[in-house]
Amino acid sequence: MGAHFCIDVGNSRVKAALFSKKSPDKNWNIPLGELGNLMDMAITEFDVDVLGATTVSVSSEELLTLVGGRKPMHILNAESNLPFDIKYETPETLGPDRIAGVLGVWSKNTKINHLVVDIGTCITYDFLSSENEYFGGSISPGLDMRLKSLHYFTANLPRVEEAKNVKLIGTTTESSIKSGVYSGILHEITGVINEYKNRFTSLQITITGGDLQLFSEHFNFQYSENSELVLFGINKFLHYQNL
Repeated sequence: MGAHFCIDVGNSRVKAALFSKKSPDKNWNIPLGELGNLMDMAITEFDVDVLGATTVSVSSEELLTLVGGRKPMHILNAESNLPFDIKYETPETLGPDRIAGVLGVWSKNTKINHLVVDIGTCITYDFLSSENEYFGGSISPGLDMRLKSLHYFTANLPRVEEAKNVKLIGTTTESSIKSGVYSGILHEITGVINEYKNRFTSLQITITGGDLQLFSEHFNFQYSENSELVLFGINKFLHYQNL
C-alpha cells in the first residue's frame, strides 16, 4: 500500500494529512477557498496512490471534479464498506465526519465500548458498542455558535468573540456570557460522559475537535486525545478497503 492523502472538508476550513504509514507525515489546516490548490498539490507534488475524504460543505461531485480522474478518490459516507454496522435510523443524514471519528477509534482486535466526543462547530457524541454497532449519539451547539446565538436572538447582549480567562462569577455582561457558555459546555460534556459511564462498562472515551484545548484542563475523567481523529479515521477507511 502506498501513500494516502486524507481530507476533511468542513464548513469553513479544510484539514488534510499525508499518510505513508499509520501516522501522518504532514498536516494542513487551510481555508475552504484553497481546497482546489491543496488537491492539485497532493496529486502533483506527492507520491499519493489514493485520496480519501469526508465533506460536509462541498458535494462529492465537486470533489471528484477537482481530482479530475488523476488519482483514485474514495469519499466516505454511511453507504461505504465499513468495519462496523450502522444502526442509525436515518443514515442518509449522518455526517461523514462522525463516521470517520468512530473509525478513528475502531480496532478489530478490541472488544470495548467507545464514546467519541468532538468539540468543534458543534459538539457531537458518538457511541460504538463492543459488538461493533454504531447507534449514533448527540449533537449540540459548539462554543462559537452559542456565543453568536446569544447576540443574534436578543436585543442587547453583546457579541462575545471568545471565551478565555473565564471566571465562575461574571462581573460584567461579557464575562457573565463567557461564564455561562463555557461552564454550560463543560458541565454538559462531563454530564453526558458520566451518563455513558454509568450505563456501559469498559468505556473508552476519546476527545477531539478544534476547541478541545479550551476545556481539557478542567476535565476530571480519564480520556484519550487525538486532534486529528477524523483524518486517522479516513486513513483507516482506506486501509480497510485494502488501498
